[in-house]
Amino acid sequence: WKRTVYGVATTLLLLGAAEGVARWVGGPPKPRLIAPIPERNGDYFTFTDEQAETLFQGDFSIGPFPAQPDSEQPRVIWLGGSSIRGGEGRIELEEEVPAQVAEALGVESLNLGAPGIDSHHLLQMTPSIIDLKPAIVVFYTGHNDRGNAVFFNNFGDLKSTLIARTRGVLGGLRLFQALEESIAQASPPRPPKPGPEGSTILTEAHSLEIEHQFEAQLRRSVRMLKEADIQVVLSTLISNPWAPPHFYGCPELMDALDLRPHPDAPVALHLLTREALEAQRANFEGCHEVPWLDGLLLHREGDLDASARALDLARDQDPMPLRANSRTQEIIRTIAREEEVTLIDAQAMISESGEGIEPTSLFSDIVHPSPAGHRALAAVMAPTLADLLGLPEPQVEHLFPVIRSRTGPASR
Repeated sequence: WKRTVYGVATTLLLLGAAEGVARWVGGPPKPRLIAPIPERNGDYFTFTDEQAETLFQGDFSIGPFPAQPDSEQPRVIWLGGSSIRGGEGRIELEEEVPAQVAEALGVESLNLGAPGIDSHHLLQMTPSIIDLKPAIVVFYTGHNDRGNAVFFNNFGDLKSTLIARTRGVLGGLRLFQALEESIAQASPPRPPKPGPEGSTILTEAHSLEIEHQFEAQLRRSVRMLKEADIQVVLSTLISNPWAPPHFYGCPELMDALDLRPHPDAPVALHLLTREALEAQRANFEGCHEVPWLDGLLLHREGDLDASARALDLARDQDPMPLRANSRTQEIIRTIAREEEVTLIDAQAMISESGEGIEPTSLFSDIVHPSPAGHRALAAVMAPTLADLLGLPEPQVEHLFPVIRSRTGPASR
């Protein structure tokens, strides 16, 4: 047994050294698009007489905090996934949206988001959220319901589920990322063909079912909070419409356009021409890359409204559902209207400030906000929260200049 222990220890030491070399050569790990998700049953918090602490935030725990709010300072609780907590591993807690809003308003702002959290988790933790006695609860959620259905395969087989969970655990290692990148360079990844089992592509029926569950669960959470006399704010979601697809559904199209598909490399857009795309359009009808490339070309050509429509379509058609689609955004707006709670239409406001669609500078990848993205979200949210709390209007122009000179695609 000593030989076995020695072998295991030596292997771990070598792997640790290899990880260190990979980080030294290639830099720190990139943000994970697929992260381990909390178990959907069990406790989410521990409580003592005076302190509370999360059990679901893992490496992104905010640490112990008072179980009850200060009578002199309103408490705002933020719920969502990695877009508000932990998505960009190099962003500090104080750079994220809740902390930016806390600084702008002078309130207690508890960031209770975590990678992988979806509406099912939020519904289960709502009773504990009520016990924390917030003045306001802000929901920034909707990306993960679709993504979890694929990567932690509500609709898949055991093999694909195990693969996804393994990627979720190992995805934060730079060595694992380097191996994935080297494999991708040799053979550009593509999603499996659509099918009822084991597919990373959601069928229309599955998408509708996920959206139905999302609406029912989010609506129930909202009603529970309202019954407890807690103000609720729902926010629409932003994501990066400009980024190359995480997986190319039609790499043959990219080859035909001489764009050399690779998910982690910039697309050589200087090689793309309108004539080349039009020549290939009929051969690749239905490929989600077509509206994406079309949107990029239209923007270059100066047709900003048409560009925004094409990029929105490409986002909705993306076979890897990492980003909330248009129907999910409309569900959020509908719940806010029908349940008579406050809506912050962050997607529309930020799109309006970015030539009709979200600026790519606000993202670190296809979905997670960059530091500038967190500042932008804080800028569009803080004034509404101040109004609800009866506070003076905050000065947030330095965070993100919200421009309202356009009404194009943002008012769709």
